[in-house]
Amino acid sequence: MEIGFIVQDNMRNDTCFMFNTDVLRHIDGVGATVLKVESVVAVFRAALNKLDAAIKKISKSEDTERIKNADKRRDTALTTIRTVTKAGLNHFSEEVKEAAKSLTVLLNTYKKTNSMPYQQQSSSVINLLQELRGDNYKNAVALLQLRAWVDELDMANQEVISLMDTRGEERIEKNKGNVKELRKNLDDAYREVRRMINAHAAIELTTPYVTVINKINQTISEYKTMMARLGGKKKEEK
Repeated sequence: MEIGFIVQDNMRNDTCFMFNTDVLRHIDGVGATVLKVESVVAVFRAALNKLDAAIKKISKSEDTERIKNADKRRDTALTTIRTVTKAGLNHFSEEVKEAAKSLTVLLNTYKKTNSMPYQQQSSSVINLLQELRGDNYKNAVALLQLRAWVDELDMANQEVISLMDTRGEERIEKNKGNVKELRKNLDDAYREVRRMINAHAAIELTTPYVTVINKINQTISEYKTMMARLGGKKKEEK
């Protein structure tokens, strides 16, 4: 059992930042100390923070109307899902009520999503969509007739990500050399974290390693799907 491959060279800058942020979140959820990777995670975290600062510097005060409109569309979809779920709590059908109760618990864990910055909200919505379409909640989504709204949330989220990436790439040209170096450093740090976790897991496949490997592999799968939708190239990492 090991963390799989993903080619970060194919990612645009915002997508790269979101992916590595998700990976770091999974590691922090288990604990770098527990995983015996404190030193390499510290380097990884520092590299991620440097890329974040560079992207923010370039993107500062660049809130275009197209991005705002796409974000509004995304917020509307998520708000509608919440509203329909809340209404379901008063439904005459006990089955629908139970479905609404189940989704309410899930949605409450994402209650701050609408107020997050664009990049963080995109990442949060990706995780929420995975839950809504997963085995634990897909039946509840169907009972509350929310499938179309879940699809709308997905499309709106992809639009925001695409617009953010395009804008970031256009602005990045003037600082291309610096950001390229920062991304290389981040990719090197990620590879070392991956190598160390896989090495420890090969020796002692305990619950913390199983948990973090499964979560990171799920994230890799989600981002590969997203990159394919956005027209990313398909090739294997060596």
